[in-house]
Amino acid sequence: MNTPKDKPAVTDKNGNTTLPGGGIIATKGGTEIKVPEGTSIDSNGMVTIPTDKSAQVTLPGSNSTVTIPGGSTIASDGTVTVGGKEAHVNLPNGNQVHILDGSKIRSDGTLVVGPDGASVGLKNDMSLNIRKAAELVFDDNTPLGLLVVSGNPFRDTTMDDWFYSDVNSAYTYDLFNGTTSTTFSPGTPMTRAMFVQVLANMENVKHADYTSSRFRDVTDGQWYTAAVEWSAEKGIVNGSNPDQFSPNSPMTREQMLVILYNYMKYKGYEIPESQSKSFADEREISSWALEEVQALRGIGIVLGNPDNHFAPTAPATRAEVAAIFVRFVEHLAK
Repeated sequence: MNTPKDKPAVTDKNGNTTLPGGGIIATKGGTEIKVPEGTSIDSNGMVTIPTDKSAQVTLPGSNSTVTIPGGSTIASDGTVTVGGKEAHVNLPNGNQVHILDGSKIRSDGTLVVGPDGASVGLKNDMSLNIRKAAELVFDDNTPLGLLVVSGNPFRDTTMDDWFYSDVNSAYTYDLFNGTTSTTFSPGTPMTRAMFVQVLANMENVKHADYTSSRFRDVTDGQWYTAAVEWSAEKGIVNGSNPDQFSPNSPMTREQMLVILYNYMKYKGYEIPESQSKSFADEREISSWALEEVQALRGIGIVLGNPDNHFAPTAPATRAEVAAIFVRFVEHLAK
């Protein structure tokens, strides 16, 4: 611990220390914490930030900095526990992570999200929720400025699967739930209801916001009722006919991209004209979907299969859609 020469630490007879001029605490894991004047350290090495002040945490291996509020503590092993008000992680890309009471920053800089979750505020007026107990590391070389290092509860996804990281991130960002508490069903076709629910999750649409629907096959109180009505109201999705939505119908890959494109237009996001090469099966893409598919390929949200085929009329699987949404979020974060 380093303190100003003119305001050194003061320790009483019980072993409790006060820092009249603040100081800098370096943990074994490489985290550096600049604490304010009036910070106290008890005889067990627990540091407490004064309630009316804040401290600055510099994370190892990153240019990210964290502002922790008064009432936060630093244990003798270097673990920071956020207390009182919200903490903020300022990422080099301009995005910001909002950390709530009870979250912890380990000595090595890993963030463990507390019981009330966290959120990532992106530069384009969009916010991602982060589930409680998620573990994140901050990495300047990633689009979001952070990586998910915690696992997920799904027995049907393994680290050998091409989609593991995408499923893990989509779950951690609270975009997807499993089909059960322990299964994700990665190869199951994505239904129309599932897809608009992911969009609604991104917008934090609540079930209470829309309790009924204009479509006669979307009954009141279903898990997807609010998502369907919200997306129809905003012009993001149409019904399969004027009074039906067909919520349980599988969504094709080209339908998926048309709806995502509509969402981007609704949000006012810039979509540059595509300069990418054509898919080998571009002639099979429906005329009403061609512009949207080309545009989203141009910004890297859809990649196609290894043989450069898009398979426009094939059902979009839950794993494929998870990958699409993670790329979409990363695109917005740049």
